[in-house]
Amino acid sequence: MISLHWKPLFEELFYKLFFGRNNWKYLSIGILLSFIPVLNIFAFGYLYRHTFRFIHLGESELGEWNDWQNLFYDGLRFAFVWLLYWLIPLVAMVGVGYFAQGNGLDAFIQIGLTIGVLYFSVVFCVALNRVQALQNFKVLTKFRLLIKLSNKLVLPMLIPLLVFYGFHMIVKPLYGVSFFLGFLVLLSYSAISMQTMAIRGKRAL
Repeated sequence: MISLHWKPLFEELFYKLFFGRNNWKYLSIGILLSFIPVLNIFAFGYLYRHTFRFIHLGESELGEWNDWQNLFYDGLRFAFVWLLYWLIPLVAMVGVGYFAQGNGLDAFIQIGLTIGVLYFSVVFCVALNRVQALQNFKVLTKFRLLIKLSNKLVLPMLIPLLVFYGFHMIVKPLYGVSFFLGFLVLLSYSAISMQTMAIRGKRAL
């Protein structure tokens, strides 16, 4: 267990997630499911459930793959937030980039898309964190607040973001690997970072 009352080194969290006892058994199931349409909802659900336990209990250990019916429903909840705050913004950016091609700005467009992927990954983590912390999906309508929190979290999340991008680049054709492992890291570390931010905010008062 990692205490959410202080912010640990990223290396400590990384080790707990990937080198804990039996962790690769749990990770392998999530990776395999992430490759299969429809069944990937269960992988989404596992990420949702893991993040929920992290936020409310401070448990960094990976849980068992069980209660598959509720895991599916959790996957739908995850997918809704992911669609709204990650996929749709990035599809919009790709669309803008497509129409802007051919003006000698291709390199800048690619850089912009990369930054967009990283930034909206933070926004998604913040949105999912708030939904789970408050157990209320109405928080998703508070776009300005979520963006404000995301902007504060970009620098603390820089190392996990680079790891997330590294996963994607190293195993680019194997999107299931980069998706499941990358978001596992981002969601876990963002939970710690947001709790730390909240505690510091209370102390400042």
